[in-house]
Formats: sequence, structure tokens, C-alpha cells
Amino acid sequence: MRGDVRDCVTVTRLKIAAFIAALLATCGAAVAQTRVPIIIAGEPVAYIRTGGQYGSIYQRQAQIDQRITNSLSNELSNIFVQETGVPNIDVYQADGRWTVAIGNQMLIQAYPEDAQGAGTTEKAMAFQWKENFARQLPRAVSPIHVPSWWTDPNAEEGGAVTGQREHGAATEDLPLVREVAAILQAARDTATEEQFEELLPAMERTLLQTVWSYRHPACGSAPMTENIRAKSVLKRAKGLDESKYRYEKYWLAKVTIDRLREAMDMPAGVGPIPEQRELPDFTAPADTGGGTVATDTGTTDAGTIGQPTLVAGTPIKRVAIGTGLGPDNALLNVGQQFDADTGQLLVYLQTDSAPQNTIIGVTIEKDGVIAVRRLVRVSGDRRMAVTFYPARATAFAGGDYELKLTVNGEDAGLVPFRIGTE
Repeated sequence: MRGDVRDCVTVTRLKIAAFIAALLATCGAAVAQTRVPIIIAGEPVAYIRTGGQYGSIYQRQAQIDQRITNSLSNELSNIFVQETGVPNIDVYQADGRWTVAIGNQMLIQAYPEDAQGAGTTEKAMAFQWKENFARQLPRAVSPIHVPSWWTDPNAEEGGAVTGQREHGAATEDLPLVREVAAILQAARDTATEEQFEELLPAMERTLLQTVWSYRHPACGSAPMTENIRAKSVLKRAKGLDESKYRYEKYWLAKVTIDRLREAMDMPAGVGPIPEQRELPDFTAPADTGGGTVATDTGTTDAGTIGQPTLVAGTPIKRVAIGTGLGPDNALLNVGQQFDADTGQLLVYLQTDSAPQNTIIGVTIEKDGVIAVRRLVRVSGDRRMAVTFYPARATAFAGGDYELKLTVNGEDAGLVPFRIGTE
């Protein structure tokens, strides 16, 4: 049944693509199309920005949709691989283009325009697409063809926010909706009412700071540490029965975000930061084994700044701070000392065997005051980078900073660093 519907949708898209191409040819009009999404199971897995060899961007979209449909019918053994638990997807170069394929079915190729529009390389984009296809292809298979042993390893981490009650969040706000929902869940997870009341002020501050820093990264602390709406939504989440909470949680998160933005008079800022799964697969200097911190390798004496540490026994096995990306996605200027004109900081993290839905807190403080904080949700072995930008300025203010890491709320590491000289 679902396969028939999927085929009908693909045929319809092919007809629409042909109609648009004919219309443009007849009218001699050129329509500027920034990007077109490739959707699997309700979530974008790629954005294309050129028609490439297909001429029209819509014709290319239709061709990719057709390949996805073919893979859902013919590559089930490569979508569900019991030995690994993840689809058997390959990335390689074909005809000079980075290509993503599953089994005998080529899925998509990266064009220069696709990568340039996203501010990355074709290779990095192809590997990111691989991760997205691996997450979503199993979700698009008809339930009657899903093996009984398979469970979705990314049920909470990677999927689009869904729920019984429509939340209406914009696509760029979905990561924030998930983060707020995670804070509400933390309120529900408190064992007793006494524990809830004890932790309520901290959860309230975290909720306000999360909403504030998401839309305006590196803008410093939120303008308030308590708010009646933040407090009431935490109490509401705690008091709902399980079925009612499952029905309302994402809607509740979205309404809370809207109300807190109004209460804090949110500035426009520089826009949301991508989730870590949307970033390229960053590379740091070669590992030296165990939990390591990449320190400055230049002339700066890192000892005058303070020694970085990682707490043993956490999933975080490597951390590094850089200022940008070089060839092959290698971090630039890795260390603890950065120039006064630094306009971007990338915090590289590598995790090893992180339990499902591990929440890592990445906080940058200056003079004991939170400059920015992000929460990232990870599972298993991951390499990622969280990007921070200065607020209302072109460069970070000079001074001494601290990068603090937490894992599920527990201290996991500390990296002191300096911008400019004092």
C-alpha cells in the first residue's frame, strides 16, 4: 500500500517537473531556485542547488526521487544489515563527482553548486548525505518489509520533530524544539516533588539560556534568570500523565519558545546554528590515544593560560578548538591562543561508544559569565564540531575564556583559552 502511494507521488513529481520545464521553455523565463529538498520519510536528507546534467533542478529532483523509490524496492538487504544495524551505503567518486549509493543503486551525486551553496566541499557534503540517507531510508520502508529484529537507532536523535499534536515549528527551529523538549523531559525525570523543587531554578535558567542562545549565539547570558512562563511549563510537564505528555510535548515546547522569545525581546541575531549532524565530518590533528585535548602547537606557552583536562570515563575522547576549516575539513589554528580578530570558533568533539541520546553541553565562559551554551545529542562514535560566532561584533572580545564540557549534566572537561593578549 505504502509502496503504491510512494510510486504515485514519484510519478506525480516527474509530471510536475516536465510541466515546469516545458513552461519555462515556452515562456523563455528563468526562475531562480535557491535550493530544493530531497525528502525521505518526511525529513530532508539533502538539498540540491542545480539541475546539473538534467537541466532543470526539478527534473534532477524527480530522478533522485525515482532512485530512492527503486532502492526501497530492490535494496532491502542493504537497508537492513543485521551485522551492523545500519544501511550499507557507499560514498565514492564516479565521473569526477562524489556519489552516494546503496548496493547497486546510485542515489545522488554532489555538484559544485550544491557544496558552494552550503559552504562546504563536495566530499564533505556527500558524506553528510550518506549519514542522512542511512538514518531515513529504513523509516521509509513499508512496515510489512521491516525485519522483526530492527529498531531505529536514531528514533529521538535524528528524526524530524513529530507528535500527535501539531506544533507548527519552522524547519530551522526543529533543533531548538527538541532541546526544549529534552529539558521538559528532565523535569519529568526528577524522582520526587522535593527533588523537582530543588532543581527547578536551575532548569528554569537552562530553559531561558537555551532559547536565548539558539537564535542569537554568543550573545552572552539571557536577560533574565527566571520567568513565570518558564517555571509554569516545567511544572506542567512534570504534572502531565504519560499519554498526555507524549501527545503535547513538542507543541508545548514550541509554544514555550514563542512566549520566551517575546518575554526576552529576542534580537534578530545571526540566525540559528546548524545541528551537529548537519555539519561536515571535521578532522582534528592525529589522535595520540585515550582522552586527549589538542593544545597550541605554535609559539604560545599554553601553560600560562592553564592546562586543559578531560574527565576519564566519559564518552568524550577528544576535544579541540579551532577557528575555521582548511583542506579536507582539517581544523585551522588548533590551540588555546587565538588572534584578536577571531570571528569564529569551532569546538571539535570526538565521542566513543556514547550511550543512546547522550546530551553533551558545550559552554564558553568569559570571566565566569556564560557567553554561549549549546546542547548536542549524540550516540555511539561521532566526530562533530559546534560553531560559535560573536554577537553584535565582527570578532570575539579579547580576554581569557573557558570551554566547559558536560555529559548528561556532569562535568566532563575544561579547556582554558585566550583571545588576543592582555
